Amino acid sequence: MRGFDRADSIVWRQSVIRLGLIWSRCNILPCQCIDSVRKWLGNHFYFSKATTPIRGLVISHSYVNHALVSILITYLTDKWRTSNFAMAALVTNVQEGVSDILVIVLARISDTHMTRFKMIVSTNAAYFLGLLLLWICSEFVSSQTVAKIYYGAVVLIVLGEAGRSATLKEFLENQYFSEDKERPSTDENYLKRLETRKEALWHHPWFLGALLAVFLPTPTWTITLMVSTILVGVSYLLFLLGYSCYFVSSRIDEYSTWKSRLDYLKKLSPVYPVEQEEEEEERRRDLHGHKSDLVLLELVSTRRSAKKKVLATH
Repeated sequence: MRGFDRADSIVWRQSVIRLGLIWSRCNILPCQCIDSVRKWLGNHFYFSKATTPIRGLVISHSYVNHALVSILITYLTDKWRTSNFAMAALVTNVQEGVSDILVIVLARISDTHMTRFKMIVSTNAAYFLGLLLLWICSEFVSSQTVAKIYYGAVVLIVLGEAGRSATLKEFLENQYFSEDKERPSTDENYLKRLETRKEALWHHPWFLGALLAVFLPTPTWTITLMVSTILVGVSYLLFLLGYSCYFVSSRIDEYSTWKSRLDYLKKLSPVYPVEQEEEEEERRRDLHGHKSDLVLLELVSTRRSAKKKVLATH
């Protein structure tokens, strides 16, 4: 009997230990999962008074780009009521080429002559007016007149597209980094979160705008233009209302200007030898600093020799 009692007690203890292990796993694993989800959300989602209005502008641009601009050749053939696809293709290709060139021009202007905020304000105003013009014409004007007015409206739309590529993403990143300067750190997890958030700031609203363009029903071009105009107008107004929250710097830094131009060249032409240009710029800055040191030493030696002459005369 004692042997059976001991066997029962051993089995009972094993069962208790097994239940304890199962219970600990069930309690530890959910905590780990919750902690991992919390960290992931913290790394990928960030909201602030400065970045939220800008991201709203990104959503509207993404919607217009996917719902209208990217399929503009279809819009032209439908509205012009012509089977001449070569003409429509020529117009869209010229538009894309001019937009790519304007990206460099507007980036240069925003870095040297005006702030990114002013560039965003002016180009988005042109973007809104171009969409509004197309919407009004498609609603109240005949198809023949729409084809003529299109050339004026497309110039404004191209300005808006180029302004987004040239300044909007950089301005959004500047707001995030300016807010984050108040709590600097060298921790590896913090730096990883910083980089992940920077990428998510642009990609998340851009994806939402594309998703909206896919699932929002717009059976006619008139409705598409109406929704595009309203989205851009509302987001543009919210962007202007958030001016007091932005970090707008009027000071132009020469080195950052050079780096920004290199970044744009990298985006537009992967084969451009920007690495060589960077090395040349570094050597040029080093040479300039060396020349400055030589001039300073020469000035000091001149003053010393002049002081010796004065003492010698006395």
